Amino acid sequence: MRVLKDVENRSTDIRTIWSFKDILPCDCYNLTLGEGWTPIVKLKRVSELLGLRHVYLKNEAVNPNTTFIDRGASIDVCYALRLGFRRLAVAAVGDFAISITSYCSRIGMDSVAVIPKVIERSKLYRMLILGARIEVEDSYEKAVDRVFKLYELYGYYPSIASAPTVIDGYRTIVFELFKQVKEVDAVIVPVGDGVLATSIYKGFAELCESIGFNMPRIIIVQLSSRPSIALHYSIDKTRVISISQTRDANSSEHGYLEELFADVAIEKPLAAKTVLMALEKSNGFLVLVPESQCRTSSLELARLEGIFLDPIGALSYAALKELVQQGLLEKSDRIVLIATGSPSKDPLVLYEVLRQDKKTLKILSRRIEDIYLSKTKIEILRTLAEHKMLRLYEIKKLLEFKGLSVSLPTIHHHISQLVEMGLVADTKANNGTTMYRLTKMGLEVLKGYIH
Repeated sequence: MRVLKDVENRSTDIRTIWSFKDILPCDCYNLTLGEGWTPIVKLKRVSELLGLRHVYLKNEAVNPNTTFIDRGASIDVCYALRLGFRRLAVAAVGDFAISITSYCSRIGMDSVAVIPKVIERSKLYRMLILGARIEVEDSYEKAVDRVFKLYELYGYYPSIASAPTVIDGYRTIVFELFKQVKEVDAVIVPVGDGVLATSIYKGFAELCESIGFNMPRIIIVQLSSRPSIALHYSIDKTRVISISQTRDANSSEHGYLEELFADVAIEKPLAAKTVLMALEKSNGFLVLVPESQCRTSSLELARLEGIFLDPIGALSYAALKELVQQGLLEKSDRIVLIATGSPSKDPLVLYEVLRQDKKTLKILSRRIEDIYLSKTKIEILRTLAEHKMLRLYEIKKLLEFKGLSVSLPTIHHHISQLVEMGLVADTKANNGTTMYRLTKMGLEVLKGYIH
């Protein structure tokens, strides 16, 4: 383990993660987009509401690509460059590939993003804008295998989310926290693949060994509907806190909720074993939060502090409230919530949060309130707006091009509902085939979702 020398007095003149260059695996002072040294915000009203003295938010949305991933991507691409690689292959489901390819573009390194079939189109487009070549595999596991094939056959540097170099970059969050708040008693972090929580634990362990820093409790948060760590691994039951599931009358279609929480609904976290070690060594907890509590917490945090986080980002705040309620945190504790990235601008995500406040919904057009549409229905309306008149199988092909794999019977079901709602009209062609078009009302409703 590298020894941290003079961390307390370390110069912060370089306002990027490279201010810690002597404890990073490589030195690429010029390979930066401004990542790191994200702000720490004291949540005063939250602290007062919960009866705590010190609750902070580490806002990773301020990084260049609006995510903590930039820290690891910068190090990983730098490491590839120092090893003499001139091209890189990355396997990822979205944000990791975006961040990696942005740093490749920064230094003119060729990049290939190997992605699974199911991916948000906006993320795919960002990779293409950044100049990445795209290869598609059936699953993330196959994407990882393909990356290593490209390394073996063609000499590409293999960039993987759980690589030690990536972890080294993420752990700079800890060194910044030491400079920003000095003492930390608990860190609460959402867990997807577990790499970020592992990195945070590693950073604190280094501080403990080098300068006698006290290890804070590492509190990880998962969805109660996808408790992969508690379900698949042996864990002390006294360390598992489960928030009671309440009936969510405002929930939207199940398929959309799965997409909304996809980043933290990973069946087999890459770093599950090290996350469990972090829980044990730090005397931490695993908190399981229902989806409905995430949306409620997102709205509450915005109203209290003026900070909007996606329901995923609000996992930490939901966990904090439960830990306080159960008396598992001290009033004097210094608690840090990690906001992993920027909130979505997707109107469906915003609407999901807003639906928790019925009074506010009345401000919206009653038409939009009454006609709440799933993502699939919105894409059908958008496709009809773009192509005027379409047959059922034509809609299916265009949706597949946009990344939505939906069967013909399912599309017919959605179309039938849209016709009943007056948003789509059906017309018989000369050959007897049914054609579908967007109505004026359908166009108005669509505008409400895309603006």
